[in-house]
Amino acid sequence: MGREEYLARRRGSIREEGVTPLGSRREFTERVRGLVAESGDRVREDFAAEDVVRDYCEAIRSGIKARDRTALNLYAQIMKLVGEERRITVEFIHSLGAKSEDELRRMVEAVKAAEGADVLDGVERAAAYLEAALQIHPEHRQAVVLRLGGVVPIPGSERV
Repeated sequence: MGREEYLARRRGSIREEGVTPLGSRREFTERVRGLVAESGDRVREDFAAEDVVRDYCEAIRSGIKARDRTALNLYAQIMKLVGEERRITVEFIHSLGAKSEDELRRMVEAVKAAEGADVLDGVERAAAYLEAALQIHPEHRQAVVLRLGGVVPIPGSERV
C-alpha cells in the first residue's frame, strides 16, 4: 500500500471535524503559510482578535491542568518567547521544597554525595541528621520514634 492510498484511507475513516490525518500536517502547514503570505493582514486580524487569543490561552490552561504534554510544552515555549521562563524555573524550584536556588543546589549536592555511599553510611547520615533536627524540634520526636517502630514512654505509666 502506497503513501497516498494510506492517506486516502485515513481521510475516509476520519469523521471528526478539524482532525488532520497523520502525514498531512506538512501539507496543511504549507497551505497555512501560503495563506499568511497572501493575506497576512487579514489572518493576523482574525487570529490576533482578543477573543481568539483568550480562547487559545484558556485551551492551553485547560491542557496544563489535565497534564497534557503538548500544552505543557507550548506553555514553556510561550513563556520563553515572552521572557518569563525564569518564573517557571522559580516555581519548579519551590515545588521541590527549596526556598532558593542556593538551597536547591545544596539539595542536589547532598544527593550526589549520597549516591556513592553505602547503606550503612546513609543510615549513619540519616541518624545524625535526625539527632540534630530533633534537638531543634523536640515536638516531632514521638512521631519519628513511632514511625521507626520504637516505643515512646508515656509519662505516669506504671507498665515496665
